Amino acid sequence: MRAKRTWLVLALAILAALAVGGLVASRGEADEQQLEEVKDGEVTQQGEIDHPGEEEPVPPESVTKVGDNITIVSNTMTPPPGGWAFKEFPSPNPWHFVDIETDPEAPPGSADTDTGSAIKISVEGVPETAGAWPLKGEGNLTPPPGGQGTAEFHWSAKVAKAKLTLTVENNLTECMEGRYCTYTATITGSFPQSGVIWFVFHYTRADGTTWQDEDWSYDLVEDNTAVADQVLEDDPDHKFTTPIWAEATNSGVTAVSNTLNIDVYELWIEYFRDNATGKDWEICVGDAIAHSAIASSDCTSWEWDTPDGVPDAWNPDGSSIDEKDGTDIQIGYSDLASASNSWFGEAYGTVKVFCEDGEGNNHTFYSTTMNQKAKVFFPPAVGVDGQAPSEDNPPCWYVFWRQVASNSQRPVPGLEDFEYKHMASYGESYIEKDSFLWFDTVILRVGIPAGGTHYPGGMLINGIEFGGATGIDCCREVVEHEKQHNVYSLAIQEGAADTDPAVAGFNWVGDMLPDSGEAALGCVVGNKDTFNLAGLKAPAYGGYGDGEYGVMVHARGQTGNAAADWSKGGKQW
Repeated sequence: MRAKRTWLVLALAILAALAVGGLVASRGEADEQQLEEVKDGEVTQQGEIDHPGEEEPVPPESVTKVGDNITIVSNTMTPPPGGWAFKEFPSPNPWHFVDIETDPEAPPGSADTDTGSAIKISVEGVPETAGAWPLKGEGNLTPPPGGQGTAEFHWSAKVAKAKLTLTVENNLTECMEGRYCTYTATITGSFPQSGVIWFVFHYTRADGTTWQDEDWSYDLVEDNTAVADQVLEDDPDHKFTTPIWAEATNSGVTAVSNTLNIDVYELWIEYFRDNATGKDWEICVGDAIAHSAIASSDCTSWEWDTPDGVPDAWNPDGSSIDEKDGTDIQIGYSDLASASNSWFGEAYGTVKVFCEDGEGNNHTFYSTTMNQKAKVFFPPAVGVDGQAPSEDNPPCWYVFWRQVASNSQRPVPGLEDFEYKHMASYGESYIEKDSFLWFDTVILRVGIPAGGTHYPGGMLINGIEFGGATGIDCCREVVEHEKQHNVYSLAIQEGAADTDPAVAGFNWVGDMLPDSGEAALGCVVGNKDTFNLAGLKAPAYGGYGDGEYGVMVHARGQTGNAAADWSKGGKQW
């Protein structure tokens, strides 16, 4: 019994001195789940002992986990010749012993130093296979002098797992590129505190490469500040996700933190468009503009603008002008009062967005960075003040179609020679002869319908289809139509024959078409209305139907300059 007790006490004494395991805190979710599973209830697992030279396995040790305490009770074992050989356990381990209590019956100082006994026990960490939490050891146990012996161990150990937690200021999950963010690594649980603790913070750049920053401390808490990388050019998401984690090391014990995934954004315009139609990069004065930017959620102090021009040509405003996204930005009608047709389209269409991130950094983005400018249009049917048109407040189509556009073209050539008359007819023209003046006055006017559709529904005259032109094409046909009337009238005034006789209700000679031009049109000299325009269009044409038919043929198919048309619903819309 003396040999047995001496061997037992020695083994326990050495065990108490050497029983130290490595520590590495788990990073993954599986580790956390395993930790909770172990703490739940009572789990009993079997250990593994490898002993050479003996086919029969040694009865295994048992591990009972209750809360944070592990009690290991060895079975009564007879060591084989040459002693025990315990299997090596993988390193590092997430668990290590913080307290060991030997058999209280073993008297202090009773260890036999001649036995050469040595033993080291450690608990392996979260296993690869679920449900396995084996006890493994390394070292050897030499039997007492005299050969065979029986060892009975009774001891308990309390184990603890150190934890490294990584947090970021304000619990950020996203930020803007270029922002400085401070990360804090905090050690809790059991961790060696003697001497220097080394902290390593691991970061990932936008291109996926990694870098790290290392620092040391005597404390269990360490801060590290890093600047968010720039988002890669042409990244379709305009952001990247950077995984960030840390590790702490001291006296061979290493703790690894959780991983923080931070989304890093660049400022970008997601869309800027007409709210009613959803047309991207097309906006109309007076209409709601839908807008949205890409940025981190901590950004504030938003500003939207179209800054082109000195001073700005367009000055958007509205309730969402200072918001990241919304549908209530408009260019006011007040800008139309000073506008010219050369301002429309992309001429002054750069869009600017500004915001301030959570650190107070300013971010500004111009749509030209993405090779985009907004195309600005005008509402054709209202006055420049947004009100219904009148004689003194002509519609926008009249105001701007007669002006030169940014491409040096007029949307409707010739319209600059016309006055606007707030009337129901397409237009009117005549030559006023003044007996007191040596020159004639040419009168050319367009009315309300000239900006709409020419001859809605169409008409067939002498086998020719007329009608259907819209917008600038309608207006161009009206302009050419009225101008041609004056060409005929001037020729007749200057002596060209127009001999069609008077008829009932139209008691004048002529049909406003020189006789020399009637045959080419298929008209008959002597018949004021060869093709019955009085019936097809209006009774008044019974007196000059051939003249009306002649100008209709002349104007048919005339078109405006599509590239200069910036009316909403027009050629560029």
